[in-house]
Amino acid sequence: MATPSETPDPASDEDPPEEPKYYGMTKRAHIITAIIFGTVTLCCFGAAQGWFGESEPEPPPLSEQAQNICYDEVLNQLKAPSTAELVSIAASPTEGDTWTVTGSVDAENSFGAMLRNDFECNVTNTGDRWTIDSIYVS
Repeated sequence: MATPSETPDPASDEDPPEEPKYYGMTKRAHIITAIIFGTVTLCCFGAAQGWFGESEPEPPPLSEQAQNICYDEVLNQLKAPSTAELVSIAASPTEGDTWTVTGSVDAENSFGAMLRNDFECNVTNTGDRWTIDSIYVS
């Protein structure tokens, strides 16, 4: 019969077996490193995409807004607006918040012939709204 001193004691002072190492780090260290790297990468991509602190886009300049308002109204007055091709457009301020927009657009007439239409439009900006004062399409 074995004496108590000869029996192996499971709670002995021996160190537990060491975890296997992969490239000098334990598996646990690899997982922690991957989590940290993934988090940093996502934060960088998020910042680059504007996910953090996204602001409202800046409105286009008033000259561009005036051009868009007039061009939309010119299209409404054409026989075949889907065929319209803008040739030229320019906007210049007149008095106060009033703008004069001039330009040319090519579009088909009732017979399918492509014609050039010159236009002039006067619009006024009242802060958050535009009003069309006059429009002439030839």
